[in-house]
Amino acid sequence: MNHGDAVLIIMKNGYASATGTQELLSSPPENVRTAAAGKSATYADKTIENTLKGLGVKWLRTVHNYRVADMMKALRAAYTAPEPG
Repeated sequence: MNHGDAVLIIMKNGYASATGTQELLSSPPENVRTAAAGKSATYADKTIENTLKGLGVKWLRTVHNYRVADMMKALRAAYTAPEPG
């Protein structure tokens, strides 16, 4: 993909192959986990986004993948963005 033009979709599910009690790099902060109380706190996990930005990704959007209309808007924007890659 060097200097290519493509759209990469990463779907993060908020889980890791662990028993659930380990703290991972992608674990949301304690205050977010407490506020989520039985709901998902994956919105607070920005590890993947920060890594991609650090690698030089210019056009990046984070969209909840179950919100299909929002996903379609993001994909359309990605395919028509002036930025290459």
